[in-house]
Amino acid sequence: VIARIIQDSALGLDHAHHAMARDGKSLSVIHRDVSPQNIMVRTDGVTKVVDFGIAKASHIESRTATGILKGKIRYMSPEQIYGQSIDHRSDQYALGVVLWELCARERLFKAASDVMALAHMMERPITPPSTMSPDLPPMLEHVVLRMLARDRDRRYARCSDVAQALGEYLASLARPVRTVEVAAFIESVVGARVKERTANLEPSKENF
Repeated sequence: VIARIIQDSALGLDHAHHAMARDGKSLSVIHRDVSPQNIMVRTDGVTKVVDFGIAKASHIESRTATGILKGKIRYMSPEQIYGQSIDHRSDQYALGVVLWELCARERLFKAASDVMALAHMMERPITPPSTMSPDLPPMLEHVVLRMLARDRDRRYARCSDVAQALGEYLASLARPVRTVEVAAFIESVVGARVKERTANLEPSKENF
């Protein structure tokens, strides 16, 4: 289920990264804030990447003041932290952090403050998620660690390549994992709360 959720997310990001304007030129959209809060799994099992509020695009003038970081620090790529030029592989790194945390079931960069987290991110090697989850399939861990390579040239060329690698992992399983399986998992986790919140969708009289 985790692999299917991240596969959908990777495909969504790849679509944004390589979207074309009407004149055929690439928009070069970079999300810059890929994090758990911006990955939404619908009750029908479809995953969407949302909130492109701080996205950078080639057709929009976008400058960040020196010393200002845009996005959630613990999901930023090394090049984003160091203030270097970024491309779509920066979003891939952030998605890799999300995947690592889903596999390990804990935060990748645990620290008392963002400053301490930054030091961790810049100095310590990435711990294989199988350290926390010994049963994690090696094929899936390989995808995670490649996405999290500090050298962006060692990551996948595109998020569609991430999706393909995850698809190959899913194809290796004894049974398929489709959106219906993801939907069933979501129902088991938050189904009751969703039904409670949507039981009465009548507008509040206070709004009239």
